[in-house]
Amino acid sequence: METSTIIWIIVAVVVVLALAAVIAALINKQRAESRRARADELRHEAAGRAGSLQNTDQEARAAQTEADQVRLEAERAEQRAAEKQRAVDQQQADVEGRVREADRLDPDVDHKAKDYSPTTPDPTPQPGSTTHMGTTHSAGTGDPSHAPQHPQGTLANPDGTLTYPDGSLRNSDGSLFDLNGPNHRA
Repeated sequence: METSTIIWIIVAVVVVLALAAVIAALINKQRAESRRARADELRHEAAGRAGSLQNTDQEARAAQTEADQVRLEAERAEQRAAEKQRAVDQQQADVEGRVREADRLDPDVDHKAKDYSPTTPDPTPQPGSTTHMGTTHSAGTGDPSHAPQHPQGTLANPDGTLTYPDGSLRNSDGSLFDLNGPNHRA
């Protein structure tokens, strides 16, 4: 082979290699541009989601604050209910204590019997009646359909007055009993 043919072959190989290098460089440059464009798209999407994430985070915090407030109010309501239940329990114990004391004083009640249990009196006695062991004995006065209604837990006293659950002393018609007035019975 001649030297000029070898030179042409070498030149052809160098040109082919140079063209391959140029094509490879162009392809790499195009890939880099494509990757940059895709990276910019992803960054733009992330930025949009970050703004929405901030709004969602604020909404989540607001919802948590509201839940905390509702929980606190529920705890307060439970405390109020427990306090009211304690007051009811205390009033029931007071009523039972008064009934036991009345039963202890009443010669017709065997408060020492094994089957003894205090019976809470009827809370709505009729005017002119006395309450004994949960039954109302009418004195025969007035029409029962027109009798005043008294709160549950009201106790009828031997002198005809009523003790309401709030501790107030009242006449049989429900009006306040005046300890210093003409209704006073010593």
